[in-house]
Amino acid sequence: MSHRSWMYDRKYPGGRIVKARFKDGVEEFVTYAMSQDIVKSEGGIRCPCIKCMCGSIESAENVIAHLEKVGFMNDYYVWKHHGEREPMNINIEFDVNTDVSSSGAQAECGNFGRMQEMVGDALGVNMSYEGGGQEEIIPNDKALKFYAMMEVLC
Repeated sequence: MSHRSWMYDRKYPGGRIVKARFKDGVEEFVTYAMSQDIVKSEGGIRCPCIKCMCGSIESAENVIAHLEKVGFMNDYYVWKHHGEREPMNINIEFDVNTDVSSSGAQAECGNFGRMQEMVGDALGVNMSYEGGGQEEIIPNDKALKFYAMMEVLC
């Protein structure tokens, strides 16, 4: 979420001066938060600083002070504790199992069939795949090294 990259770019090298861009972004955050029903009903803003991690309800002034002093908690690009909803295309979970064997990597993705169906619908073609009757493809050494590396990562 590059439009909120300012959230994690707080100080200039040397670590003493808070960047103007960060201060402007914090003001934008506080203004947004104050306009949300959840903040109005809770009587203050859940402080998203590293120390409070949205567990403490504070005044706008305290939130600004906390954020300028220690910064935002990790990975808080979507302000979900402040009334913002996550976009529908973020955090889609995939069930991926990779099996490395002499015949190559075979990936099974639980949502692949659905994705394949949607792409086929969009293109107006039948994208079904019948896996029978094909000869086994033996990967080269470079591919085998890649598969071994992927196995370590999974």
